[in-house]
Amino acid sequence: MATVLFRRTLQQRPLAGPSRLLHATAPRLDTQRFEDEKIPFSRATLVVPPTWTPPPHVPGTPAPKPPNIFNVTVRQAKTGQEIHVKQYLAQLDREKYKLALVRVSPEPVVILVDKHIYPDETREGAYKPENERIVYETVWLSEPGQPLREINVKEYLETIDTKKVKLQLVTSVPKPIVKIIDRAIERQARQQQKEDKKGKAKGKKEFQMGWNIAPGDLGHKLRSVRKELEKGAKVDLVFAMEKGAEQRGKAPPKTSDMEAKIDAVMEELGDVARRYRETDMIAHRGIAVVFLEKKPNL
Repeated sequence: MATVLFRRTLQQRPLAGPSRLLHATAPRLDTQRFEDEKIPFSRATLVVPPTWTPPPHVPGTPAPKPPNIFNVTVRQAKTGQEIHVKQYLAQLDREKYKLALVRVSPEPVVILVDKHIYPDETREGAYKPENERIVYETVWLSEPGQPLREINVKEYLETIDTKKVKLQLVTSVPKPIVKIIDRAIERQARQQQKEDKKGKAKGKKEFQMGWNIAPGDLGHKLRSVRKELEKGAKVDLVFAMEKGAEQRGKAPPKTSDMEAKIDAVMEELGDVARRYRETDMIAHRGIAVVFLEKKPNL
């Protein structure tokens, strides 16, 4: 079911009953659903959105999306009719429609939502109906390298091992399309996303220093490097000549001296760091980059 967000509008006035509670707790209700029996009002103004007919779908192009009907203005609300919520739900075709709360000020406003046009998957990142939760009796199955074919959901579920795979609704517009999801592959993908997100959060740090950096400054820099490594971040150590040294005609350090400096730094950080790729060195320009990461099991 499509999520309807509780919104605080600019035009508000004190309301009685449940609405006052909603206003008092609004900051904590931004992601709550207020649909059908969850609507905390006995009466509300009903707005019926215009019927939407999807245009012909051109193969190879994105499926057309229905308009956003959830942003109801005060002016639009004035065109609605007052209903008794519980009585209206009693005579509503619940297989096809639902009521959704979209405003609480200046008066409660609900809209009539077509479930077939506005299912969960119309919201980015929303839960997509699976298996028995798919509301359609027949759907079109999408398989790699195969044309779409129509199937009966209930009958098809009896032919697959739902512990290993699942049937998931991909879209409902212009017609309901499903695909088979391998649960093991899905778990691996979720795990990879977590690891990628964790790695991105850790990030990468870069520290620059000259070949003739003073011992005190070097010690301070390496303590900062150590802290970042202990947090799990990767660190790039960039060694270079002082700014303007090349323009002044100053020769770069000998390759042996640069290697000795890098070895000394690695010895200092050896208990926490290791190279995750070979050092890049441009000897004739006096530049070297050491790529470090935290040692495993630390």
